[in-house]
Amino acid sequence: MLAALRSMWTPRSKAAALHQSFKEQFVATAHRDEWQLHSDEIEAWLQTPAIQTRLAELAQEEDELAEIRRLEEEAERADADAAD
Repeated sequence: MLAALRSMWTPRSKAAALHQSFKEQFVATAHRDEWQLHSDEIEAWLQTPAIQTRLAELAQEEDELAEIRRLEEEAERADADAAD
């Protein structure tokens, strides 16, 4: 189960999901055929309320994953100490 959680919430998968969301929104606007993205467009998108909410959710998920990893490491150390 922990492996599934790790794989599901890795920074790479979260970044890919966020990037995909941006691409879908970008293509759905007046830029349909324009593939050149400007940093000001990306920054404006990142500041939208929906994306700010999603970024906060991703940060919370990252904190939760860090806690899962910490607990798993503690359990592994306890198992190693018990084996000695």
